[in-house]
Amino acid sequence: MRISTEQIWQSSLADVQNSTTRQAQAQETITSGRRITRISDDPTAATRSAELKAAAEAIDQYTRAGEEAVAFMNAQDRTLQSVLNRLGRVEELTLVAANDTVTPEAREIAALELEEIHAELIDLVNSRHGDKSLFGGFQDSVVDDVAGTVNFVGDAGEVLRRIAKDQVMQVNVEGEAVFGFSSGRNLFEVINDIVLDARNANLTSLSDLRLVELEALRQSVSNGLGVVGTRTARVEDTLQTLATEHDQLESDVSDLVDADIVRASIELSEANFAYEAALAATAQINRTSLLNYL
Repeated sequence: MRISTEQIWQSSLADVQNSTTRQAQAQETITSGRRITRISDDPTAATRSAELKAAAEAIDQYTRAGEEAVAFMNAQDRTLQSVLNRLGRVEELTLVAANDTVTPEAREIAALELEEIHAELIDLVNSRHGDKSLFGGFQDSVVDDVAGTVNFVGDAGEVLRRIAKDQVMQVNVEGEAVFGFSSGRNLFEVINDIVLDARNANLTSLSDLRLVELEALRQSVSNGLGVVGTRTARVEDTLQTLATEHDQLESDVSDLVDADIVRASIELSEANFAYEAALAATAQINRTSLLNYL
């Protein structure tokens, strides 16, 4: 069967067009760094990539919740450490006031400092992280001071954070228990009584009962610190696991959609060569057609 010049021309033109398409595809791959830029490039891989990205976004949400939980608990830790520090000073002042060689003036100085610490502790107990009370549950404050009497105004609400698909963590400790309100002798009552004992020179009460009460309060705060520390460690472990899972998902997505730049460069060179060859062939056909016409 004879092949006409027109058929050869059409075939050569198709070769040019195919080469141009291959050039454009290879160049787009190199420029974008991706072998899949639209679903039609590889529907199966594109669908799987979307699933992996959705899983990574879920991990991002859990990670943000976990990081916020750690920040909240770190704020609790710092505050409870400060409370312990102030209770340590209260104990020192109690021992000073309980000393039978101390003058009434020295006991008054101790009492005045104790009152200052009492006010500092109200501020510490009512500390917040952002717009959330650290120890008040769902309430805005833990305590209020009415005419010198400190009352608990928080609640036992559990502040929860979902830090993984199957893991919800309570991030707050209950101020009512930590600061002694649920035991019947809260730290503010104890400090007030120490002030009264110091001013009235109740040395036996200071050296026996008040020191015992202070130790119980310090233990309660320390227990709260232990709970916060344990929970923080658990969340940090979970965050490490989430980071590992996220890295793996990103790697899997990269394997699916990212281009092999070396291979794409070779394909671009081959497409350029094919394009030049197709152009040369087309030019030869044009010359042959012209000679035949002449």
